[in-house]
Amino acid sequence: MKKGEKRPDLQRAEIKTCPTCGKVFRAIKDTKNRKQIFCSRDCFWADKRNPVVELKCAFCGTPFYARKGVKKILLPRMLFKTP
Repeated sequence: MKKGEKRPDLQRAEIKTCPTCGKVFRAIKDTKNRKQIFCSRDCFWADKRNPVVELKCAFCGTPFYARKGVKKILLPRMLFKTP
């Protein structure tokens, strides 16, 4: 392979946007079962270190902060209350 030569195996890779930094990249590590989401390992770990987001309680609607995808209600005792 010569310098500057186009690689056809990279050209068919899907073009995606990194959710952490917003950079547009080619997802060359996509396989059948695993999809590349981040542009680099640095962005992957940055997303895993700061997974805290603002959510609303599914029961009472009060906003609260929690890890991404972990909690849906503010307090566990709200599960046993009737709406």
